[in-house]
Amino acid sequence: MTASPVKHQQRPKRKLKSSKSATYPTEIEEEEDKKINEVAKASQRRDITMPVSLDELDKIMGHTSHRDNQLMKVYYATLSQNGLRRLLHVNDVDGAEWTVYKSRGDVKVLRKTPAHFLCPSGGFASEKDRFVEMKGNVIIRSTPRRVFQYLQTLDGGSTDDEKALIRKVEPLDESRAVLYRQHSKLSLWPAWLVKPRDSCDLHSFIEKTGQPDTYAVLQESIPRPDVPERKGVVRMALATGGYLIEPFADGDDEDTTFTRLTCVVRADFKGLMPRYLAESIVYRQVLGIVAIRSSVELMQLESNAWV
Repeated sequence: MTASPVKHQQRPKRKLKSSKSATYPTEIEEEEDKKINEVAKASQRRDITMPVSLDELDKIMGHTSHRDNQLMKVYYATLSQNGLRRLLHVNDVDGAEWTVYKSRGDVKVLRKTPAHFLCPSGGFASEKDRFVEMKGNVIIRSTPRRVFQYLQTLDGGSTDDEKALIRKVEPLDESRAVLYRQHSKLSLWPAWLVKPRDSCDLHSFIEKTGQPDTYAVLQESIPRPDVPERKGVVRMALATGGYLIEPFADGDDEDTTFTRLTCVVRADFKGLMPRYLAESIVYRQVLGIVAIRSSVELMQLESNAWV
């Protein structure tokens, strides 16, 4: 009976002598744990900011919550940088095989014909032929800044018309937003043969392009776990495209400021679809620059009337 209290008294003595039970060593340990956590967080931040390929980023983003703000910022910034480099050279004469697809008024819509697609038959496009790339430009009687500001208003909310439904998924910041677009009715083809298409796209508005008085609006499809693919709808993909807004010199009218607005659309419609139908959809999207020109010039006239 006497051995039990002796052991009971020895246990707290060992505990009091331990580093975990003493007051001063415990404070040191907490400070050390705090430093370790700070170092780990700093290491994570460095790892996040390290450059990786777009393919690797796409794989990461496909399984990452959209609430991971730090990773999302890196991902979107990388897309913007790569997309801007491509868009700034959209009007360069690079020897690419661009041919006139159709014209409306003074606007010519050019199509980039793949080397392997020589004889369009209007039939169903195979996997290698379904990618459609078109561009067109208009000259607008206004400043590049005003045109850029007008384009910013177009992504201000959700729209629904006969051709497409556009819904803003999330405004990321003042210069970026994620939009969902659905082509409600593509053609008279039955839905079981030609399914509706939708896409989840990042729109980036870039004021500082590195070129004077030049702006860009980038559009590119991105993976978003909170925008899953829908049953009965094919998720198409937009490669880097959008709008390039740059000053244009007109030798006949030196007193008026002109802007060249170029639109380029690069779309992969996925699945089965007649190529002529895919091209007609992209053609309509590029022709949207005509409506943009009319709206901006009307605003310019109204503004001048008040001066």
